Amino acid sequence: MYTAVRSRIVGFMLVLIMEYVRVVKGKGGKYVINNNLFSQYCIRNSKRYVKCDVCSASGYIDGDEFVAVKPHSQHDDQSQEIQRLQFVDNCRKCAAEEPTESLRRIFDRQTQSSGSTAAATVAFYDIESSMYKRRRKQMPLL
Repeated sequence: MYTAVRSRIVGFMLVLIMEYVRVVKGKGGKYVINNNLFSQYCIRNSKRYVKCDVCSASGYIDGDEFVAVKPHSQHDDQSQEIQRLQFVDNCRKCAAEEPTESLRRIFDRQTQSSGSTAAATVAFYDIESSMYKRRRKQMPLL
């Protein structure tokens, strides 16, 4: 899922083209590429320019491909943070889809069904307000 697809040479540098997955966080988005988180910092000519959250690696997303321009330095992958972001996003989605269910019950059910250690690192009171906010956006005004 996060593996290199192909490569090409642009000028004097080798550019790796990889698949990516978008993880929603706040107004912007995080992109997961090879178990590393990238943040978008600008959009130009329909290309989304991103940089690594840990090191100085950077690249751009053109259509469905990620093109690495600056390579990674040695650092651990961010799989724990990725799992945590996906768990929180699942809780928010369930809160919006089930308006009559209590948020605590949704959180407990997601924690039990998750099976990952990331669920243990997230406390209910940390994401409660974001779950309410997602639910309010989905419900029509009276």
